[in-house]
Amino acid sequence: VLQGRPLIPGVIALEMMTGAALILFPGHRFCGATSVEFNSALKLFHNEPSNIEIKVTPKQPGICYCEISSIRHMVTGKELRTNHFKANIHLQPMKPIDDLPVLLGKEYPISRQDIYSRFFHGPIFRVLYQIYEIAGDSLTADARVNHQPIGTNLATSPLALEAAFQAAGLHLMTQQGKIVLPIGFSHLEFLESPKDNEQLLVGVVRRGELYDIDVDSENAAILRLRGLKFFPLGPLPQNKLFQPPASGWGESAPMDVESTTPSPNAFGKIEMESLLNRGSIKRQQDRLAGRTAVKKLIHRLLQIPMQKTIVLNNKWGQPFVKGNPQLCVSISHSEGKGYACVKHDSWIGIDVEKIALRTPAFLKTFFTKQELAICGQNPAKQTAIWTIKEAVSKALGLGFHLSTKDIEVISLHPFSAQVKLFSRALEQLSQYRNGEIQIGLRYRRGSVLAIVCIQKYPSYELSYIRT
Repeated sequence: VLQGRPLIPGVIALEMMTGAALILFPGHRFCGATSVEFNSALKLFHNEPSNIEIKVTPKQPGICYCEISSIRHMVTGKELRTNHFKANIHLQPMKPIDDLPVLLGKEYPISRQDIYSRFFHGPIFRVLYQIYEIAGDSLTADARVNHQPIGTNLATSPLALEAAFQAAGLHLMTQQGKIVLPIGFSHLEFLESPKDNEQLLVGVVRRGELYDIDVDSENAAILRLRGLKFFPLGPLPQNKLFQPPASGWGESAPMDVESTTPSPNAFGKIEMESLLNRGSIKRQQDRLAGRTAVKKLIHRLLQIPMQKTIVLNNKWGQPFVKGNPQLCVSISHSEGKGYACVKHDSWIGIDVEKIALRTPAFLKTFFTKQELAICGQNPAKQTAIWTIKEAVSKALGLGFHLSTKDIEVISLHPFSAQVKLFSRALEQLSQYRNGEIQIGLRYRRGSVLAIVCIQKYPSYELSYIRT
C-alpha cells in the first residue's frame, strides 16, 4: 500500500509476465530478465474492477518481450490505457553474471524493527531481518522469505528479488535520506529458488546511481541483479534519518579476488616443470590452479603478462611474487579451483572451504571452547570458523606453523567475524604487522570464502609497483 492505495509490486508484475510467457512456452523455466522497466505504479481503485492486459511477443529462442497494461473506462465513456511494466523474459540459461567483489564495510547494525519503521511494506513483504555492514558504496544484510501466502509454484521467487530491492533501497536511504521506489534494472540472472524461511545473504554494491546485488543462501547462489535504479518519492522524516558513524560512511575496502581452474598457457616451460616435479596429481593441479589465479589477478590489476609473473614460496610456505616484494599474495584451493587475493597496502590471507560437518575429534583438537559454543553442530558455522583460522594464519605470514587455538574466533556473523590472538600469533601481529584485523566472509555455492586483511606500513600505490 502506497499513499493509502493498494498497488501491484514490481516483483509480482515480473511473476505475472513470466507466467504469461510460460503459457506460450510450457516446459521451460524462468532464468532471468533484461531491460526491465517499471514505468508507473499499477494501482487498484476501490470498488472498481481492474482490467489488466499482459502482452507476450516472442523475440528470439528463449526470450519473450512482455508488457503489462491496465485499461480503465472513465465516466466520460473514454478508455484509458496505461503501460505499467515491460521486460525481456529469459526462459533459457543466460550468460553467467560474475559474483560481486568482496567489499569490507563498517559494522552498522540495523534491526528489522528499525528497517520497517521507515519502509511502508506489509507483513508478507517484510523480508529483511538485519543489516550488518554499511559503507558509502556497499551494504550487507540477511533476509527470510515465505512465499506460501502469495501462492504456490511461483516461477520467479518474487520475495527473493524483493529482498534485493529493499536492501539497495535501504542503502540509498542511509546515504541520501530519501524514500525511493525501484523503476527498473538491466539484468537479472535467476539461479535457484530459495527455501521458505532459510537465511538469505544479501550483498549490495553501489556504482554511481545504480546498484548491483547478489542474493545467496549458505548452500546456493539465488540471484544476481545488475543495474537497479530508483525514483525518489520524498525525504525521510527528520526523526527517521540514519546518523552516520563518527568517522563518516567512507568507502568500503575492496578485496580483489580471482578464482580459476589451471591454465597451462600461463606458465613457461621451466616454471611448469618445477611445479609438476613433486607431489600427487591433485597437489600439482592445486598448485597450478592457485598460481594461475595469482597470474590472472596481477594481469588484471597491473597489466603484467601472465608468463612474466613468477610465484614462489618463502620458508614458511607464504607465496610471493618474484621481483615485486611490495605485493602481498595469498592462495587457496577448493573443488579443483584456485583462489587468489593480492593487495599492495595490507597483509592478506584467503581461504575457501566446502561446507561440511567436522568430526568431534577435529573440533576438540583445533577449536576452543568458545568456538565450539558459537558453532555447535552447524556445519556452515564450523566451516566458517575454520576458514577464518586458516586465513588469519596466512595473513600473519606463518600458516599453521602455530597452534590453531592461538587464533580464536570470538564472534561470528554471516559477513564478518572478530578474533582474539594468543601466544605466537599475538607476538607475530605485534612485531611484524600493524593495524586492526579486518575479516570478510562470503557464502558461495556451498562454500565459505574468508579474507583477512591487516594494514601494513609503508603502503605502496599500484602505479608505483607497476613501475
